[in-house]
This record gives sequence, C-alpha cells and structure tokens, in this order.
Amino acid sequence: MKQYFHYCSKGLKGDILFASPVEFLAGMNRVAICYLICLRNGRKVLIISFCLMDNHVHFILFGTRADCDAFVSTYKKLTGMWVKKHRGERLHEEIEFGGFPIRDKDDMKEKIAYVLRNPVSAGMETTVEGYNWSTGMLMFNQCELLLQNATPAHAFGVREKRLITNSKNAIPDNWLIFKNGMIWPGSYTEATVAMRQFNSLGDYMYMINDRRIDKKVNEEMLKDSLSIPDGELRDHANVLAKDLFGKDRISMCSPEERLSVCRVLKKEYRSGAKQLARVVGLSREELEAMV
Repeated sequence: MKQYFHYCSKGLKGDILFASPVEFLAGMNRVAICYLICLRNGRKVLIISFCLMDNHVHFILFGTRADCDAFVSTYKKLTGMWVKKHRGERLHEEIEFGGFPIRDKDDMKEKIAYVLRNPVSAGMETTVEGYNWSTGMLMFNQCELLLQNATPAHAFGVREKRLITNSKNAIPDNWLIFKNGMIWPGSYTEATVAMRQFNSLGDYMYMINDRRIDKKVNEEMLKDSLSIPDGELRDHANVLAKDLFGKDRISMCSPEERLSVCRVLKKEYRSGAKQLARVVGLSREELEAMV
C-alpha cells in the first residue's frame, strides 16, 4: 500500500554528514540521483519535502514502505561512499533511519512544517525559504528570477554531468542545473503536493512559525520508535533480504541470513526477540542466543 512517510536519520553525535557547502551541494544532488536509481529499479517514490542538516537528514516520501525504505537505504549507502572517497575515511558512526507513517492531512502539514523548520529550530541565521539545503525554497515561492540562472541539463556534456552528480546515472535533459552545479530541487520533487496540504499561504506561514510543532513531533517520533507493528517490520525485513542477499522475501533466506537481518532490525527498530521470531520465522530461543 502506498502512503506518506516521514523519514529521519538519527543525529550523529561525534561525526558530521555535511561539513561544508561543497558537501551539502553534493548531498542535495545525491537526493536526485537516489530518485533516479529507485525509478530505474521499478521503485516509484515521490519526494515531497526534505531537509539536509549537518548531522542528520529528513525526507517526506510517498510510496510503498518497501520502495521508500529502498530510497533511504540508497541515500545512506551513497553518502557513506561519498564521504569515504572525498574525505579519505569512513564515517565513524552509522547512519540510522527511522520511518514514520503519516496519518492524515493535518499530520502531513505538521510533518512538512517540522522538516522545513529544522534550520530555524536549530538557531541558524536563516529563514525557511532562504535555507539552501532543503525544499523550503520551493514553497509558495515565485522562482522565475532564480531560475534565470539555471541551465537545462542537455546543455552539459556527459563528463560535466558526471562531475556534477558524482554519478554515471544520466539525468533528464529538461532538469535544470545552477552555475554552482546544484540540480534545481523543483526538477525532481513534488513541491506542489506539499503546498496542496495547506489551505492557503497564511495557513502555511502559521504552521511554519509554530514552535510547538517541534516538541510534538519529537515526542511522537520517540514514542513511535519504541515499537513497530509486525507488518511494517516484515516489510523492512523483506527489503533487507533483497538488499543484503538478493532474496525477494525474508522467507526465502537461510537461517543464517535471517539472523543477519534480525541483527539489523534489532539495532534500527529496537525489536525484541519475540517479535523478531514471529517476523522472520525462527525460534525465540535461537534468536535470544544469537541476536
């Protein structure tokens, strides 16, 4: 079933994802590449809103749980690869994502506002629309003057585009690229879907300036992260089975492979042995001894 999700990576405590404008810019373009990779693999994911912070990231996505999980897993993988290549060392901490289903339109409005408010909430000297590393710039904004400085991708050579995207994945000819090498987020995100959630510009401005949303959403995420329904956990298990072992479902994995999947699920979702046993089809005693 397709639905909206809010994904947030756990804030790194002793490490950093984006240490400079160059790293942020690469991180922005990486979102576009992940979108294309998922599309190429038959995973239709719509990017509604996102925000990159120095030690964590937020995405609001639409799609099946498995497809959205695949998107954030790809972003996590490519970010790790980029850091290793350009800094000469791996991240010292693992990037861990939590994915939270969005219940209804009111919840969606709060989540969009929460995601885009992040830089302001963190005390940065910026406005939501002035922050360069999110989709805040797209919200209820007349972008014609800004886009006068953008060039269609077909005007660039293959080598130039690979340098811009740090990828061999071809980007559509009609996508726009700025002089600094950033792909225009409006080329690959669904800002109109985000804007339609609000009754008016005034409704959006009220939500985006409501500080109470930060506390409410943080408390909800903490509560939701303590437990996850069996069905959702099974979806995560199937995604891991595919990513780690090339198996379409967890039931196709060997006992050893299922244990490996369980170790990841336990770490990322705090799932207990009893629930893991139900989801992957192993005995609780075996899991308690091995996971």
